[in-house]
Amino acid sequence: AGIPVLVIPGNHDLISTMAASFQGRSYTLVESVDAGQFAEIYGDFGYREALARDKASLSYVYELSPGLRILMLDVNTKEAPGTLTDDTFRWVRQQLKAARQAGDLVLAASHQTLLTHNRLFSDGYVIGKGSRLLELYEEYGVLCNLSGHIHIQHIAQSQKGLTEFVTSSLITSPCQYGILKVDPNELDYHTERISFSHAAEAEQFFRDTAWRMASQLLPDADDELYSHFTNLSVAYFSGRLDTHLKDEALFKDSCARDPFIGFYLQSILEDGFQDHTQRKVTVGH
Repeated sequence: AGIPVLVIPGNHDLISTMAASFQGRSYTLVESVDAGQFAEIYGDFGYREALARDKASLSYVYELSPGLRILMLDVNTKEAPGTLTDDTFRWVRQQLKAARQAGDLVLAASHQTLLTHNRLFSDGYVIGKGSRLLELYEEYGVLCNLSGHIHIQHIAQSQKGLTEFVTSSLITSPCQYGILKVDPNELDYHTERISFSHAAEAEQFFRDTAWRMASQLLPDADDELYSHFTNLSVAYFSGRLDTHLKDEALFKDSCARDPFIGFYLQSILEDGFQDHTQRKVTVGH
């Protein structure tokens, strides 16, 4: 369809102890690919046509259209997995300076999140040493950051107004992806769901998983409480907490029965019952 596809490694793509070769119903553990092999395998998906590449990571800059660049940030290096290194930070600063000099706007993308979207998803989920990166993005007027990793559909803003759009995992119900329309003064984001024959099965699988977790952690509870936990989880992961009605009695009962359930539910409810599947953001340059 003529749509360019750009990739960066996630936290399971390199240095993986679970890398395997599959044949039929059996598998054999194999050596994981390294950074050089990754860039070669996915050379047609950003690396060969990059405007610039970082020598210290698999980060690169790609021209999406005249006047618009995307900075693909990799922090999954062997030397510092999940953490922004000093070398890559200096490279990012150079690229933002170059874009400013050229008069180009910049989007940023990363696997791990730049902002904390849930207090339970911080260590190992948010980019290590990412606070200075956030300050740099804000200084140079980066339009937004796009990320994933936490498998939850969510939108957050820094105190100075930089927006991060986290698109939920494509393989997790409701199997959705994000669409971002970029205008000089506005970002318009919304999600769309893939239409496929097993969509109902995917949703039921997610519900069954949430129900099973609740029944294991709360073995003495009843179906009403399991249903409440399941419906809340489905709404949260899909980015549509605004469709869920809070039941104060069931919420308190769940929290009192198990510490993890209590922390999990409280972290969700602290966010408020918002729609995280669409957002318009005014940007300044």
